[in-house]
Amino acid sequence: MAEQRGFPSGQAAAEWRAKWTLVLAATLGFSVVGMSIYSLGAFFKPLHEAFGWDRTLISAGPTVYAATSLICQPFVGRMIDRWGPRRIALIGVVLSAISYALFATANGSPTGWLLLWLLYSLSVQLILMSTWSSAVASEFEAGRGLALAFTLGGSALSGVVAPISALLLIEAYDWRTAFVVIALVTGLIVLVASWFFFHSRLDTRRTAVAAWSPRCGSRNVSSSACHWRWSAAGSGRCCGVTPNWPMPTAAC
Repeated sequence: MAEQRGFPSGQAAAEWRAKWTLVLAATLGFSVVGMSIYSLGAFFKPLHEAFGWDRTLISAGPTVYAATSLICQPFVGRMIDRWGPRRIALIGVVLSAISYALFATANGSPTGWLLLWLLYSLSVQLILMSTWSSAVASEFEAGRGLALAFTLGGSALSGVVAPISALLLIEAYDWRTAFVVIALVTGLIVLVASWFFFHSRLDTRRTAVAAWSPRCGSRNVSSSACHWRWSAAGSGRCCGVTPNWPMPTAAC
């Protein structure tokens, strides 16, 4: 593994040996984010046949998703500051799986469809980029770039697996079953991986700071600023815009 200038020889490799499971959990977790978007195309035909909806209505969901992310992500960043990414991720994985499965309850009401998307969009805010990347960035210094690259590659993983899985499930069963099975399988895999492997010094630090003082010191303020940058970057990614400012450093 290539060494980054300014770090001791072997530090990047040592970081990977110690925390590769964290990157694995974060990659799997971030893959869930794109599940609803990448699999949506497979549901166009069955939803049209069931309810007569056109593509405009069916694909309005991602617009709700993007708008919700733009508004909510800074607040999620503050939650990560306060409680750490592990707690946020575990809660988010469960809520996201449940809300995705609820798409199977669609009954032909356009308003109901958009409300289901709103519910899902609110749930998935807890497992967007800021949650996974903040934990990985806190544990990697020399190997941070590669670790973050693998983490963000979870979206590509979802792009490969989600549409194929949805098509196969719809063909074998029906579209309602496909929503439920995808939610249960992906939710269970990511929940197990996150429970056992998604630990970072951000969670340890928050616990130690909470035990020491209820007030935010200068270190927490710095960390908060970092997470606000991660949160805004995650919101921009959902809307196709990436803010042009430095990402968090080792101090975060």
